[in-house]
Amino acid sequence: MSTQTYFDVRGLGRAIHLGAAAYELSLYADQAEMSVTDLDEPERPAISYAGKAGIGTWVRGRSSSAGTHRVINAQTRPGHLTFVELCEFPDGESDVYIYCAEISRGQIQRCAVTKRHLAVSDSPYAVSPPDLQTMVDDDPPRSAPSPHRPTTSGRVGGRALAGNFFG
Repeated sequence: MSTQTYFDVRGLGRAIHLGAAAYELSLYADQAEMSVTDLDEPERPAISYAGKAGIGTWVRGRSSSAGTHRVINAQTRPGHLTFVELCEFPDGESDVYIYCAEISRGQIQRCAVTKRHLAVSDSPYAVSPPDLQTMVDDDPPRSAPSPHRPTTSGRVGGRALAGNFFG
């Protein structure tokens, strides 16, 4: 049983970056559960892992790849953690993992992971945070934003904001 009272987000990022599977695994509770969904194989059901032994299989397999792993966009709030892991391979391709986890007593209790492979031919915008969010929403943008679109800086709906929203 853990006596840890906070979750070590920086340690998680370092462990993933360095491939320190033992430390990363220590951040999971003994009875933790994980499910992994692969967006590249939508017909395949999510893979479930139970307990540290099962999750260890996932962590060791992912951290042993030849790619460079890094955590971006980590966000915490009481009882919850979300972050994106980007694994970049020497050939220019990447895997993106989006994690949504429940935390209790400083350890991950449940974790849902969504994985997507990005080929070299994918748009350079494919790994930006807005597009990572659309991977979760399943509602990709219909077209890229126009750089020549006029903006209404300081204006909302044709009305200037005069210090408050009641203007």
